[in-house]
Amino acid sequence: MKPTLVTAPASDPVTLEDVKEHLRVFYADDDELLGAYIKAAVSHLDGYRGILNRCIVSQQWKVTRCNWCRRIETVFTDTTAAVVKYFDASGTEQTVDPASYRVYPDYIRFSDDFAFPALATDRDDRISITTTHGYAEVPESLTLAIKILIAHWYRNREPVSFGGNPMKIPHSVDALLAPHRWAF
Repeated sequence: MKPTLVTAPASDPVTLEDVKEHLRVFYADDDELLGAYIKAAVSHLDGYRGILNRCIVSQQWKVTRCNWCRRIETVFTDTTAAVVKYFDASGTEQTVDPASYRVYPDYIRFSDDFAFPALATDRDDRISITTTHGYAEVPESLTLAIKILIAHWYRNREPVSFGGNPMKIPHSVDALLAPHRWAF
């Protein structure tokens, strides 16, 4: 059930201008570097491999399943939409009527009167669920955490250590991220 990104976010949660203002950088010499830091910071936090275990900006992910289940957990929270497809007994792809299920923030539930159709027997990806996730509006605490993380990387281009011991980024980033981590 490893998810596949179908539609990437249309934009990053912070812009180059936001980051430059936060850093008080008023020249274009480091724009490419700062753009790479933005991508790295967002990648560190967002999506399937991100430490938040959630999507920051709206994006679509697809998972496949072998069998029907009345309630199907989504990979991320903040689910706003879902499309369920399946391969029927003849191997033809079909789409489940959206009226047959309800989308919740972290799962999909098929109605009690929905009769599960027969599935193709020669496939492991009999059912596919494409879900949309992400904040409607990215919380300021997340954008601030991203900017602080980028500022740390920009100002400390090598590992930071005091007395020979590598140090983490100060607790401010952890405190800003903590309310947004999703554990399942």
